[in-house]
Amino acid sequence: MKRPIIIALLVAALVLVLAGIGAVILFTARGGANFFAGGTQPFATLEESKTVKVDAGTPVTLKVIDDAGSVTIVGAEVSSIQVKVVKTAHDRTQTSAEKEVKTIKYNIEQIGNTVTIKYELPNKTVFDQNLNTVDFTITVPNETAVNRFWRCYPQECQQQQCHTGFE
Repeated sequence: MKRPIIIALLVAALVLVLAGIGAVILFTARGGANFFAGGTQPFATLEESKTVKVDAGTPVTLKVIDDAGSVTIVGAEVSSIQVKVVKTAHDRTQTSAEKEVKTIKYNIEQIGNTVTIKYELPNKTVFDQNLNTVDFTITVPNETAVNRFWRCYPQECQQQQCHTGFE
């Protein structure tokens, strides 16, 4: 009766040891030696600017959906929406990171006086240590209504709505 219990415990221990070895191999392959040394992967950034013309005399609505990155919204006496974008990509080498940053895509859509700025992460796995990010700094006309969404999925949409009312 003790023999099956001992065999089961030994099998369970062997499975845990093999899982640990697999995790070490996986993390070593994903992040190189830097993962265990506590270093960071090389990264590259790319800055862009866009201007969206709006009718500042009528209500302006801004919707921002950004899965990874920061969003800063500033009100000013302007007649257009000015978007400054900083894209950041991580990869194993600097050359790869510089190529990767050029592939990051975001979208700016305008319907009337409603402007939607969106960056959605492509499918990533749990093991992606350094996600690509897009940081937005957006200057809007005073009295712009702002909707900011974080990781907006139909079943779990978190929304913050505010009225800027900058003066």
